[in-house]
Amino acid sequence: MIRNLLLHLLIIAGFSLLLTACDNDDKDGNLPTSYSNKLSAPDGGNLTLTYSSRVLIGKDVYFKKKDSQHADMTLFGILPGEPKTTIENMAIQPGNNSYTFTGNATGTNGTTFRYEGSVGNGKMTLNLTDVAIPSSSLTAQEKWYIVHSAPGKSPVYNGVGGPGGSTSSLIGMLYSLVLNNMLGNAISSVLDEVSFKADGNITAAYAPLPDGVTIGSLIVGNGVTGRPASDWQQSPLNLAFYYVKNNTDLYVVPNIDMIIYQVQLNKSTKAGEGEGGLATAITQLYERLNNWSTKGLKLAIRPAETSNADLLLVLEKEEIEDLFLLLDIAKAIIPAETLNQPVSEALSGIIPPEYAPLLDLFLNGKTLGETLDLLHKELNTMPIEIGLYLSKKQTYN
Repeated sequence: MIRNLLLHLLIIAGFSLLLTACDNDDKDGNLPTSYSNKLSAPDGGNLTLTYSSRVLIGKDVYFKKKDSQHADMTLFGILPGEPKTTIENMAIQPGNNSYTFTGNATGTNGTTFRYEGSVGNGKMTLNLTDVAIPSSSLTAQEKWYIVHSAPGKSPVYNGVGGPGGSTSSLIGMLYSLVLNNMLGNAISSVLDEVSFKADGNITAAYAPLPDGVTIGSLIVGNGVTGRPASDWQQSPLNLAFYYVKNNTDLYVVPNIDMIIYQVQLNKSTKAGEGEGGLATAITQLYERLNNWSTKGLKLAIRPAETSNADLLLVLEKEEIEDLFLLLDIAKAIIPAETLNQPVSEALSGIIPPEYAPLLDLFLNGKTLGETLDLLHKELNTMPIEIGLYLSKKQTYN
């Protein structure tokens, strides 16, 4: 009898241990495998992610526990140029209803990084540090400076209509004028340097236009040169990344979610002033250009072939066509009464008054809406390239 009793007790004890073990495995099995902090994620998402010690949103991570000491983790679109990066058999440490992990890894394109994080309570925390993308002609020098505008010089390369930017089209000529003058002078006035960082971030030193400088003055004049160092401020990390292929192709990868997040942080628009148009523009940009967040915006890296620059980054036609969508967005947010006005009236306050009659004559009295449509149509048919000259040295002319 005693032997039977002991046998029953052993069976009960063993069954209890089995139940306990199964219960623990069940809790572990309920760990989510997908974590996200995209703007579209419900309730703000379940992923807290930092990249080079700054918050990074708009990303997904997959985590699958294999046993009590190992897991697989996949990063989606986090490392520049890598749609997904998988860390297999990652060592994990069990804790109180959670697991922690830390280590070093190398991505599929050769990017090295350190990771540290935890999962538990349905959420993940992940920090990526010491990120280093493969070296290239751009990483050889972190800072590249804008070739500031001066008579006969511009930071912008114009390939509209073919080499040299020549075109017989009236709209093309207008576009080239705006490109050569307004865009070149504007970039020279508000941008000083572009940094291609070792972790794949792109940042820039920028400044607002000084008081009294208008878009109209940029069309007919030169850029604002010789600005004091105190004018420039650095853009935040994690808004845009880059990677290089074959040392000739640069891919710029904007993080649309992060850009919207930064716009919200920096929002200075007065309550109710233009917010509807801004929201519409952001939504359409997000929907139409979000593919850049995966494949990147391709630019060709070329020799500058000019004495005042060392490098030329060129946006070729197949990539520029996505930018033409901005013309549709402009039409969507500009009031109908403005679109129906002659261009000189619609742009009053932007173009100098003395140029208004010439502009209407040049465009044969077309309205702003008609001009945007014609511009879109002609740009789709003509050869076009746009580039940016960069220099290793900061110079003002």
